[in-house]
Amino acid sequence: PRIPLGVIASIRGDYAKTASLAQQVLLISHSNGEIWHEMDSYYLFTRAAVLQGDFETAQRYAQKTYQLAKQNQEHWFMAYCLNELGNIATALGDYAPARGHFQASYQIREEFDDPEGMAVALNHLGNVTLIELDSQGAGEYFQQSRKIYQKINDQGGLAASFNGLARVALAQGDLSEARQCFLAALQISNEIQ
Repeated sequence: PRIPLGVIASIRGDYAKTASLAQQVLLISHSNGEIWHEMDSYYLFTRAAVLQGDFETAQRYAQKTYQLAKQNQEHWFMAYCLNELGNIATALGDYAPARGHFQASYQIREEFDDPEGMAVALNHLGNVTLIELDSQGAGEYFQQSRKIYQKINDQGGLAASFNGLARVALAQGDLSEARQCFLAALQISNEIQ
């Protein structure tokens, strides 16, 4: 139960508890030789460091997590790690590697026929593309993710896509479109609380 408790602690913003639970999981996994729990512990360490803005530490943990997942051919988990590595690279201003991580995550999720995972990667790609001042390319990524989220009825993801589309419209100077997209994101967010 320490792993889901660590995830919940990170969502609640209790990063010290997240790190403490990750350390407990790591000690147990080492004593029992459980590689999967070791991956989980490093992932929790990654989340705690990212959420505290310690991106260099987060990058080390994310790389360790990714290497363990790759060695054990845990492709599904690799996609999560790639998203983390992409977010960290984005935060550090390393946009080309970030794009590569998000594209690799998308490809893995596509192989698994996982539309939700594909849409998450598309939103990340939209974000990094918008940071690179390619609003047209960013808009294409956000539109693709919006279509997927509508198809699978993922309201939280749909709100994120509309938020991205609103930021694209702002970058393009289309205030009317930006307003409509921000309102759509806000309405969905209010509905799902």
